[in-house]
Amino acid sequence: MKEFEQIGKQTPYVENANYIDELVSRATEKAMEENHYRAHSTHLRRWIATAAIILLLASVSIIYFSRKNQEAKNPQQVIVKQQRLNSPIDEFLDSLTTKEIMILAYYETEDIPEY
Repeated sequence: MKEFEQIGKQTPYVENANYIDELVSRATEKAMEENHYRAHSTHLRRWIATAAIILLLASVSIIYFSRKNQEAKNPQQVIVKQQRLNSPIDEFLDSLTTKEIMILAYYETEDIPEY
């Protein structure tokens, strides 16, 4: 093994100028190709995202307007749907007076018995 004094201040491996120039040019070309690819893929992703948003908005609007059209054709069906949604609890709460509602708001159980 060589002693440090024999090597001196120069590195043990020497590259020539042609190799360095070729290395820099290859790295530059590779970076330019990757930049072009990234720009192309970013542009493509934007188009895909735009198309997805347009498709989503179109499908939502079609569903919304088709339901509105059905409701306009048969308003009785909407009333029947609303009547079906009323449960016994809803009917009970609708029958309460304001004073009874205030009492319910302050109602509290001390302990829940365990059986």
